[in-house]
Amino acid sequence: SLDKFVQVLRDEQREVAQLRTLVTNSASLSGSFDLNHILSDAMDGIIQLTGAERGCIILVADDGSLNFRVLRDGVTASNRDAVLDAERAAEKFSRSIIAKAMETGEALLTHNAHDDSRLMGMQSVAALDLRSVLCVPLRYRDTTLGVVYVDNRLRYGVFGEREKTLLVAFANQVAVAMSNATLYTNIEHTLTEITRVKELTDNVYNSIDSGVIPLDGLGIVVRAN
Repeated sequence: SLDKFVQVLRDEQREVAQLRTLVTNSASLSGSFDLNHILSDAMDGIIQLTGAERGCIILVADDGSLNFRVLRDGVTASNRDAVLDAERAAEKFSRSIIAKAMETGEALLTHNAHDDSRLMGMQSVAALDLRSVLCVPLRYRDTTLGVVYVDNRLRYGVFGEREKTLLVAFANQVAVAMSNATLYTNIEHTLTEITRVKELTDNVYNSIDSGVIPLDGLGIVVRAN
């Protein structure tokens, strides 16, 4: 009975720690509009939440290709526009699992990928001899922005339903933060372009000595120098 009590206590302590991590990282994400910063902080939080050996955030590029943006493997920490090229990515991560999560739009959890009937026939799973894998889509509204992929290549059953639920909730927060950052960047670019056009227009008017009177479609004067 004492052993059971100790195990329950440990599980509850771990769950509280995970929830604290979720709240802390969600708050951090909401305060940034820098995509690289968001992805880097998110990956750190994902490793803390799941206890994964390694993880990666993979985004879908405009042409449909996969962009491996952030990698954590316990030894290296990379956050570049292209962390891994296509060949190296294929060697390290299961594209079959990534594709399945993106196609279904649902989280994929396996305790032993090598013996999972859902993953039978996937060459990348067999080649990598994967064990515990959790892959969660990054979805905003009806759009899949990418996936979060974590695994442990040595141990079975590292991730459970609790880790799956937490990561799904966190991935939703990450997707919202990514969309807000993209919107903010687009607004900045638009504002910069409007300012540039206004400055150009002002320079044109200021350089003309004679009168210039532009009219709108109804013939109303909109400006005159």
